[in-house]
Amino acid sequence: MDSTWNRELEPLTARLLHHYRNGTTDMASEIYKVDVTQYTDEERFKVEVENIFRRRPLLLALSVELPVPGNFKKLDIADVPILLVRGRDGAIKSFMNVCRHRGAPVAIEDRGSARRFICPYHAWSYNLDGSLAGVAKERTFGHVDSDRHGLVELPCVERDGVVWGMLTPGATLDLDAHLGELGPEIAKMQLDSLHHGASRRALTGNWKLAADTYLENYHLAFLHTTTLYRATGTSNISAVDMYGVHQRMATPRKRIGELDGEDLSGKNQFDYFSLNYTIFPNTVLLITPEGVLVAQVFPGATVRESITLMEFFSARPRVTEEDEKSFAARVDVLTHAIQNEDYWMQDQVQRGLRSGANTHLTFGRNELLLHHFHTEIDQALAVTSG
Repeated sequence: MDSTWNRELEPLTARLLHHYRNGTTDMASEIYKVDVTQYTDEERFKVEVENIFRRRPLLLALSVELPVPGNFKKLDIADVPILLVRGRDGAIKSFMNVCRHRGAPVAIEDRGSARRFICPYHAWSYNLDGSLAGVAKERTFGHVDSDRHGLVELPCVERDGVVWGMLTPGATLDLDAHLGELGPEIAKMQLDSLHHGASRRALTGNWKLAADTYLENYHLAFLHTTTLYRATGTSNISAVDMYGVHQRMATPRKRIGELDGEDLSGKNQFDYFSLNYTIFPNTVLLITPEGVLVAQVFPGATVRESITLMEFFSARPRVTEEDEKSFAARVDVLTHAIQNEDYWMQDQVQRGLRSGANTHLTFGRNELLLHHFHTEIDQALAVTSG
């Protein structure tokens, strides 16, 4: 961890220690209610996809997922097929994963390495920079203007170990405006020093139901009794901070109770808590001493569907067989907790919302991040539709 950042986190440890000793947590001034239709209305869902996902920068990958030229990663977000590629010049570009001949994907695998991309339909080929490399049997097909038939490029920028992009060709990607005060903090995370190890995906209901699960630790002791709660030993204790539309939640580990006094200088702050950053609108960075989980929640085809892509990174190189076993065990625990506990519950919630039993959901004072998240969604829709 960056030593400067470690020192800056000392007040956060002190806040959590106070909460731990007093059985308290950061709270809102009052409870907050959200209309059930925000999770069930198909028209609102379409507006969210268009005005939030298609008009804002999105975290697409960490740089270490594409370490060398030729590395690529495929994504499908809001009906936009994306192909991230690190070019021969070392820069990452984002393209629509769509052949300019008949619209087939030019990359089929989720990730890999390639010298060029060859469409499996009619073998049109593309260079790493997206330019058209060749047309199969061009003599019989007819002449094609290669300058006008390269892959469609999407806005993309790589900064501080993160690849950001937008889903609309020609859109302005203003990363400073999007990140605001969170930008300098991301720079201190040293995300480019991580080691990628595993990818998982999970399915559940509305995308906001999926996102909601990451925004409070009130449920840890009840829903994750034998998984996450066993690992942290604490529940319903958090210190939260807002960074414009983004937010952070710190969850203490039980060993925070071992601290003697308030002198935290020289200590590794991550020995005592984990950090959960929510990057609006859909990405979670879960930072622990062992590594980082990047969870990206994307809307599905309907209001009742979403997919979460999870990328797991270790903080240190996995050199030995024991390192790999330990990493795999951590991946299994987190994947099980998300898919079989969190998302299993959200499937039940989605059915409950469709029943008509409730007109609204109630977020408690101790669920402060949920207040902020849903307020920012409403604000985003108001601004873009105004």
